[in-house]
Parts: sequence; structure tokens; C-alpha cells
Amino acid sequence: MSKKRILIFDDSDLFADMICEYLSSLGYKTARAINGLDGVKQTYSFMPHLIITDLEMPIVKGYQAIRLLKYKKSTSKIPIIVLTNLAEEKDRFWGKEAGADLYIEKSPSSFEQLSIAVANLLEQSSPIDFRAIEREAQNINEQSLIETINNLLDNQLLQMTLIGRLSALAKKMKNIAMLIGELAELLRYICEVDIVSFILKQPDKRERIFIANHGRFTGAIIDDFKAMSIADFNAFFVGIDQNIIDSVIIHDPSNNNQPLQSYFKLPLENNGKPFALVSIASTKNDYFSLKTTENLTIFLNAASTFIHNALLMGEINRINSRTRQVLARYVPEAVMNEMLTENAPVTSGETRQIATMFCDIRNFTHISENQNANDLVCFLNEYLRVMGNKIIAESGSIDKFIGDGIMAFFGAPINLLNASENAIRAAIAMVGELGKISTPFLGDHQLNIGIGINFGECVVGNIGFNERVAYTVIGDSVNVASRLEGLSKFYRHPIIVSAAVQEAVGDRFIFRELDSVRVKGRDQSVAVYAVYAAFCEDSEGGEGGESGAPSKLTISHALLDAYSKALQLFRLREFALCKQYLLQALAIDPQDHITMLYLDRTASFIAAPPDEHWDGTIVMTDK
Repeated sequence: MSKKRILIFDDSDLFADMICEYLSSLGYKTARAINGLDGVKQTYSFMPHLIITDLEMPIVKGYQAIRLLKYKKSTSKIPIIVLTNLAEEKDRFWGKEAGADLYIEKSPSSFEQLSIAVANLLEQSSPIDFRAIEREAQNINEQSLIETINNLLDNQLLQMTLIGRLSALAKKMKNIAMLIGELAELLRYICEVDIVSFILKQPDKRERIFIANHGRFTGAIIDDFKAMSIADFNAFFVGIDQNIIDSVIIHDPSNNNQPLQSYFKLPLENNGKPFALVSIASTKNDYFSLKTTENLTIFLNAASTFIHNALLMGEINRINSRTRQVLARYVPEAVMNEMLTENAPVTSGETRQIATMFCDIRNFTHISENQNANDLVCFLNEYLRVMGNKIIAESGSIDKFIGDGIMAFFGAPINLLNASENAIRAAIAMVGELGKISTPFLGDHQLNIGIGINFGECVVGNIGFNERVAYTVIGDSVNVASRLEGLSKFYRHPIIVSAAVQEAVGDRFIFRELDSVRVKGRDQSVAVYAVYAAFCEDSEGGEGGESGAPSKLTISHALLDAYSKALQLFRLREFALCKQYLLQALAIDPQDHITMLYLDRTASFIAAPPDEHWDGTIVMTDK
């Protein structure tokens, strides 16, 4: 097997000889070029399997030679190792961007590392088309190489590097601070800047300043540089109100107190309109040569579009965040996310099983008629906030506020395991919060509410037209829930639910069957129940007791037992015996309004029994 050929580009005779001798001892065939230009020429005659090059060489620098060889199709597959004593990150950056496969610091102690790298690259590299190199060699001469390198490669290297690096930053456009930090790092690689500031005029007319303290200067030097940058910014943006609202220091102050000797500034524009100023300083005298400023200008002009877009994206994000905050007050979060992220039709609906809730303040007309308008609005805002939070806590969606009334539903847009259970839990929590709402205008009276809940099939979705839509529920089930809320006035109980709700939750709550009711506007009757959160025996010791249930939502075992027996006898037309159990229930709780209702009915039926078609249904003529 023929020896692998390795070509070394190095202007140091001593070190080049050391490398060649070392690699020859490992069985490789070596040759040496004294600079980048000589190295490119020898590549076409020696036809190496691998190249090792220094960076800083006369005539043609190492990274220029690398770029040329990687640019040419015939030589692009030749692996290249950078071996140099230039240890700055800037040198690594340019070596890598030129296309080098590996970077190793030059020293005799690194020879072992070099030998391992050479073996690995030779083993892993793609096959090289030496015939293509041989054919291309016929058209290669020193003059053409120099012309190509001088006139093309430097600009191409810079421009291709900028395009590649800036494109990689596109994903960070939404975060202006992160983007500026990355750009400041790139500036450190492109040229040896010690400190740089970006002063940006945001779409909201405020200014932000970012300072990258690469040189780890003291706070005093940073402050002086910042003041100079702001002064230049103010001088450039004449006639515009300056308002620096945020100052970000990238890299904390340290102990470097070297004075800044060179200074460069460049305004950034978008569509011909200036929006930022970049200021750069160095501790070196006359650092910003024509070539350096040219490179900086190319880079910053290319970066200005990314910076401006990032500012716009930040403003869009701010507006979106504000929009979400506003929408969240009116639209369920799941619906809001759909509206903002998908092209959903403005009028769409689907059929679902939904638990619908209506809530109303008792005697609100009487409460409000003597109140100051501002005080009344403050009270309503607080009341609706407290009630609304309890609904949302149980994954409910607030459909609308109707004066002091609330319409909400459970089971859309978020599917719930048991929508009726969530609705009842929310209702109990709402009743429990009433005592915490400030109501000085009520005097000794309590704030009371009535809640009606029904469960059934509804149409839910965006209902309306292009100019105005509402995410809501419609259907007979919704109408029944509204009627149930009205029944809470008649039965004087805070929470009234339908049989559909009671069946959906089973024994998770305490239910007291009230009636079979035919509500106004509906032919079919519906069984209705009062909801309780706990038994009185579990709530001794004051409001809520150990159970935490409000007293309005507690009932004793004995009262419920006596009442349930009375209700069965009532429906069997055993009115006299029914009355005895009702009196037992009333003895347990003389204030129980539901028991008193049935005592009145029983007395009426004892005096005048119902006809043979009576089925126990109560017909309500009022809403």
C-alpha cells in the first residue's frame, strides 16, 4: 500500500521540519509549502491526502488558502487541519468558517494529538478525486491564484460567513436581548472589539441600550462608554424624544481599566429610516482601519434587518400578550388559543353534552335602586370577579354577564370527565364565597344568590356572523337551566339542579328531590333537586364546620329522612300520613321552607283531593 501524502503549509523552517520529520517517522510521505499561495500550488502537484496549515503566513494567509481549496470542487474533499499558535477565539472562528476540519494549537507537546487527528481524518474522509485535481492543475498558475484570492475570497468569506451566521440567528428574532448578545459575540470574532453598544429605538418609541463588555472593563469605563454612546445617539436622532428605558450589560464589570483608544459608530436603517446606533471601541490606537470598518459596515448593515425584525416581533408578541389578557376576560382560554393560532371558521358549532349554569343575585333590583352608581359598579365587579374565578377554577366557561346574572357552561371547549360534577362544585364554592364579599349597603341582610344547573345536549361553538361572533351554547337544555335558576326563588334554596344532573353525579353530593315541574314555555316536565354540600351533623361548630360547607347548603339526616318519606306518601295520595312526616320534619327545622310548601299542598289536597289524572307535576306559570 502506498504511503498517505501530507502537505504542510508553514513559513517557520524549524517547526515545519519538526512536523515533517515526526510525520515521516509515522510512515507518511510529507512535503512543505512556505505560505498559503505555495501550498495551494503544491496541492495540485503533490496531491495530498491531508493538509496541515498555519494561519498567519506571508502573501496568502492560511484561512484564505483553506477557503480556496474548499471552494474548488476537485480539492474540497481534502481534510485540512489548522495547526497554529494563534489561540484567540477570533482565529478559531475564521479557521472554522473557512472550512477547516480541525483546529489544534501549535506546540511540540501537541504532536501526539496531531498524530491521532491525522489518523482519524484519513480514515474517515471521503475519497478524493485526484484525476480531477490533475485535470484542473493544467489551468492553475500563480497569477490566477493570487487574483482569485485577492479579489474574491476575502469578500466571499466575509459575506458567506455573515449570511450563514445571521441566518442561524433567525430563530432568535423574537428575543431581542438574545439576538443582540449573539451579534455582539460575532463582532468579537470578526474583529477584536473590546466593547460595543446597541441603542435601539423600539416601535413603542422607547429606547433600549445593550452593552457587551467583552474587555471586562471596570464600571467607570463602561459608564463613560455608555455616556458617549448615548450622546452620539442623541446627536444623530435629532428632534426625537430620547427615553432610555432599559440598559442591559452583557458581561459584568471587572478590573480592566485600560483606556479606550479607538472608536467607531454606525447608524442602522430599515427602508431608509434610522432606528438604531451601534458604537464600538478598542483599547488599540487607530484600530479601525479602512478594511476593518468596511467589514464592520458590511456585517452591521446585514444584521440591521434581523435587529429590526426582532424589534417588530417583540412588539407583536407584546400586542399578542395584551390581546390574550383582554380576550381572556371574554373568551375561554381554549377558544382564545384556537382563535389566535388557527384559521377556524367564524361560525361553527358542534353538538355536545353540556352542563349549563345560570346564577342570579336575589332581590338585586331592590338592592340597586337606592345605591350610588359608582358604588354599585364596584360591588358588581367584585362580585362577578369572585364568582367568575370559582367557575374558571372548575374549568367552566363564562358565556356572558347579564346585569347581575351569570351564564356559564361546563364541558366545552374543554372536555370534562363529568361536567355536572364540576358545575356543582363551582356552585357550592360560589355560595361559600358570598360572606367574603363586602356589602355594607345591605345592613343586616345577607347577600343571596340562586343557581340553576341542567345537563343535556346543546349546540356549542362560534355563533354569529363575520363582524361579530360569540362562543356560546344554545338549545332546550340551556333554557331549562335558566328556568331552574328561577325556581330557586320559589323553593328558597341556593342551588337547584335537574334530574339529569343528579343522575350524572350519583352519590357524590347530597340531593333532596323537590318536585316534578313543568316550567313555562315547555310541555315536558322535569324532576328538580336541591343540592347540599354536607349534613349538619358533619358541620357542627359554626359556619361550615369541619366540612367547610356553608350553612345554607347543609341538612340534617333526620330532616332529609322524614321529608323523603313524606314525599313518597304525597305521590301515593296518602296525604294524612304524609302530613305527619312533614310535621316531624318541621319540628327538626321550623324554618325549612320546602317542608312548609308541602304542608300547604297537603292541607289543600286533604280539603279537596286532586282528580284521578293528577301525576304530582307542578305547573309553573312564571319564569
